[in-house]
Amino acid sequence: MSDTSQNAAFEATVIVFLDASKMRGSPAYRSGMKPNHRIDAETNDYFAGELTFRDREWLQPGESCEATGTFTVAKKDVELFVPGFRWELCEGRMAVGYAKLVERGEAKPTE
Repeated sequence: MSDTSQNAAFEATVIVFLDASKMRGSPAYRSGMKPNHRIDAETNDYFAGELTFRDREWLQPGESCEATGTFTVAKKDVELFVPGFRWELCEGRMAVGYAKLVERGEAKPTE
């Protein structure tokens, strides 16, 4: 059977930062958050993911923490996810912070 999936899934360690100036009074995010993850603001390429904070239940605007992320991305984008790669975290289309990759697990085709 050949692999026909267009997406790949992986787990990763990331640093999450919420920008207080961009959140404009929005509440803190709870561990398990599923923001819109935007790879590129010019092309509006997004991917799916969940962030589980490692040392806290809540992340306040202006704070950062380490998290475990589970992500599903287009196969063509997997090569972008190397240590140091950074992407925007959005509420709708508005960026409110970013995530930076520390370490990525093996990417596997999705069903």
